Amino acid sequence: MVKRAKVKVIRKVMDARSGEYSRLFDYALELKRSNPGSSVHIALDPEEEEPVFRRIYIFMDACRRGFLDGCRRVIGLDGCFLKGPMKGELFSAIGRDANNQIYPIAWAVVEYENLSSWKWFLGHLQKDLNIPYGADGCVFITDKQKGLLKAIDQYFPMVEHRMCARHIYANWRKKYRLQEYQKRFWKIAKACNEMMFNHYKNKLAAKTPKGWDDLQKQDPVHWCQAWFKIGANCESVDNNVS
Repeated sequence: MVKRAKVKVIRKVMDARSGEYSRLFDYALELKRSNPGSSVHIALDPEEEEPVFRRIYIFMDACRRGFLDGCRRVIGLDGCFLKGPMKGELFSAIGRDANNQIYPIAWAVVEYENLSSWKWFLGHLQKDLNIPYGADGCVFITDKQKGLLKAIDQYFPMVEHRMCARHIYANWRKKYRLQEYQKRFWKIAKACNEMMFNHYKNKLAAKTPKGWDDLQKQDPVHWCQAWFKIGANCESVDNNVS
């Protein structure tokens, strides 16, 4: 009896929320009216005969002006699952302000994460931030999201692309779990120059040669401070802000 009652309640909730999709275009127009200069894009599913929601992208003009006027040219990209009644994924682009703190730039809701959805998101972001082709002088910090790496290679081939060291360590730790390995890993990731990098690298390799062989399969250029370019003014080796 309780299960049947729960099914009825959930069905009513779903029916009530599904009706809100028809008001998305009104929502987009209201955002543009109350925030002149903002970008709001809605994509419908081309395979359906009737209009069916697929994606929405939102970029506030105030966020654009603040990022261009006073933030570092560092952008973190990430996606996460939406676990409510309406499924999908949330994409976010997060910047770093002058104090190296979190600065929201843009976000989007998409059907799922793949090359097409990331290209759609990055294409709008490139246009809104006036990022030149190649993105020379900019920094992107990402995880190994599905489709994201290929999308960045296509849209921003000259960008400084950093990988989240925390995720690299999490995957590496599945085989090498000793606590001392963790400390040695982070000393390598945060080595401020090539000499210190080689010093800490040799110490880890002396303890676990196979562990270092597995770790260096992820090019340290993407996750070690020693290889970061001068000018970004951001030493982050992880993507936690996103």
